Amino acid sequence: MSRIAYSIILCCAVATASFASFNGTDYDDYQETVIFLKKQVGLGQNVFIRGGFGNVSGCLTVGTPYDGDPCAIPIVHLDLDMAPGVTALRDALVDSDDFLSWSGPEPNQNQGAEGTPAQITSSDQSQSLFQKLNKYGSDYWLVRVLMDCSELANYNGFFDVKGFYYGELEEDVSQGQCTGDAAETAPYTSGNHVARCGYINVFEWGSSNCRMESF
Repeated sequence: MSRIAYSIILCCAVATASFASFNGTDYDDYQETVIFLKKQVGLGQNVFIRGGFGNVSGCLTVGTPYDGDPCAIPIVHLDLDMAPGVTALRDALVDSDDFLSWSGPEPNQNQGAEGTPAQITSSDQSQSLFQKLNKYGSDYWLVRVLMDCSELANYNGFFDVKGFYYGELEEDVSQGQCTGDAAETAPYTSGNHVARCGYINVFEWGSSNCRMESF
């Protein structure tokens, strides 16, 4: 499949296994995928996610991901369905963020982005940061995308992620067996968090704890 870049935020998506098409574009191989990463930060500070194919050499860590980056995974950002105005900064930063990769901002992306932007959320319905997919608590940073799972067929749908905060990549972790109804073991070992395409993946910064759940 050709890795075409998309700069769309899809609104009001239904949590199903895949999305057939949008705006005339074929998304048959794309599945809704969620990453939660728990980290407490100071007021006004932001967390980003970097990642891509696991157990692959030659990943670009500087510059911008194109077809030549063997680790970049095509993504399309979804609306987060949160209180009005809460996601304004995140929405500005995700524009033209078309790949999950190990490098920084993409050519037409806001150059303040240091990867794929995440949004802080809470499971407390009384807070403006409440997000319905968050069943886990406060300080969970959310990335919600359509991801091209067909690109991960050789990895049983698994891919790697790490947090990026204040110019520093999250330290290595030693992920073991995850909890959750969708928990499976990746076909490779990694010092990163290992997530599943098409599922809700829950991690904690610098911790081996992990959870994988169906929508």
